[in-house]
Amino acid sequence: FENLHSLFFERPEAVSDEGLAHLRPLRLKQLDLVQVRNMTDAGVAHIAKIETLESLSLWYCENLTNGAIPGLKRLPNLNKIKLFGTKIDQQAFKSAMPNCEIVQ
Repeated sequence: FENLHSLFFERPEAVSDEGLAHLRPLRLKQLDLVQVRNMTDAGVAHIAKIETLESLSLWYCENLTNGAIPGLKRLPNLNKIKLFGTKIDQQAFKSAMPNCEIVQ
């Protein structure tokens, strides 16, 4: 999987916080998680270990709150994020990560 740079999940009922831990060894640049209803702020802590991540979509991951922001701050290369449909306050995120563009 060393050449895998992008991964897309939409409405995967089987993806959980624990399952996201298996993504850590991947050298992804882009991760799209759309309507991952089983993911919580704890799952973001696993995603935060993918240091190569530049773009992250969390569209309609409805269980995510501002509690995910500390994990997201640990992504040194993150420059683009989609937060629509989460409970993450965009102003709070922007204050924490001013160099990361929030994309609608």
